[in-house]
This record gives sequence, C-alpha cells and structure tokens, in this order.
Amino acid sequence: MKRSYQALDFFAVDDLLSLQRPLTQLLASLDDSILAAGSEAYAGALAYYQAVKGAARMKVPGAEVIADDLRQRFPGRGRGRPTEAPG
Repeated sequence: MKRSYQALDFFAVDDLLSLQRPLTQLLASLDDSILAAGSEAYAGALAYYQAVKGAARMKVPGAEVIADDLRQRFPGRGRGRPTEAPG
C-alpha cells in the first residue's frame, strides 16, 4: 500500500508542476506588462507636470495651483552636493 501512495505522490507532483510552469511564465509576462505600463504612465504624467510647471512660470491662470498639487507627487531628487573633481 505504501508504495502506491508514493507513486500517486510522484504523479501528483508531476501534474502540479505541469500547471505551475505555464503559470509562472504567465506571471512573469504579467509583471513585465505592469512594469512597462507603469513606466509609460509615469513618463506621461511627468511630461504633463513639466508642461504645467512651464505654464506656471509663464503665469498662466490656474497653472500654479495645479503645479503645487502635482509637486507633492513629484518630489524630485533634491539638490545634492556638487562632486569635487579628483585631483
């Protein structure tokens, strides 16, 4: 009896692996798609923010309020210390 349970376990693992492999590939493709879509969305939003900042600098009515709201979403990298040239 014990031997037949071991054989069933082996086949069960084999069956489960045959399900897992394509699902793993699907999840990897899904992750890639999410990353690409997120990157494109961020690039578009950043371009919009840059345009609004430009409009605010040109004193377009209402642009400064929008730029201030968006500034919270795009905090920037901050101003780092300038690096010294080796020498």
